[in-house]
Amino acid sequence: MNKNIVIAVILFTSIVFQAFLSSAATLFEEANTNVTAGNYSRAIEQYNQLREEQGSSPALLYNLARAFEENGQPGLAILNYSRAESLAPGDAEIISALNRIRKTTGLFEEDSQSWQDRFTSLFNLNHWSELLLGALLCYAALQLLLLLRSVNKKVVVTISTLCGLVAAVSTTALALQWQTMDAMIVVSDSAKLRFSPITGSDVVREIREGRKVILLKQHGDFCYVEDSSGTKGWVAKNAVVAVDGR
Repeated sequence: MNKNIVIAVILFTSIVFQAFLSSAATLFEEANTNVTAGNYSRAIEQYNQLREEQGSSPALLYNLARAFEENGQPGLAILNYSRAESLAPGDAEIISALNRIRKTTGLFEEDSQSWQDRFTSLFNLNHWSELLLGALLCYAALQLLLLLRSVNKKVVVTISTLCGLVAAVSTTALALQWQTMDAMIVVSDSAKLRFSPITGSDVVREIREGRKVILLKQHGDFCYVEDSSGTKGWVAKNAVVAVDGR
């Protein structure tokens, strides 16, 4: 291919890409302006458009959640704050927003986390996996160095012990987080837990908008879930949305 054609293609691609980024940045700013002006529905449309075109980011999900919160939709607000937290675990601003809206809606006590949950949520699954892999690789390297007699045995024992502790903590955190992979948020203000997956069946209890539940199984238009109190029941599929975006 002619060198000039290659250069032209590269330049054209660069210009198109920069224009795309500029357009996205402009749309993001417009959405932020609409939130400030109280045009929440329009801002939500714009944030969702950005999600479809660019994918999710902690900042985008946080702003989307804020728009839903201001628009009086606590379930969708908590859903998107939770999604933002999963991408940026330990972010103080996101955690503060989640705590605030849960207190405002009376969900704080119902969905309060144990210290184990707070600890494991410091990192997401990928980060805990990387930490575990790093500990195992470090341990393997130390054992190889020990065989080659190129490192002091006491040093190997000390560092190996630390690697073992890191591996144990990471494995525990991964196991705990894996159990919550099927977390869902109730996004309907009239959701009910029922005894069976049939519309009109007896109600176990009403379940509040914004409540977090764990999906156990699905059947037809219903999901069998468990809330933080251990109560189980069937809830309409359109009343809950998975945190992981499924």
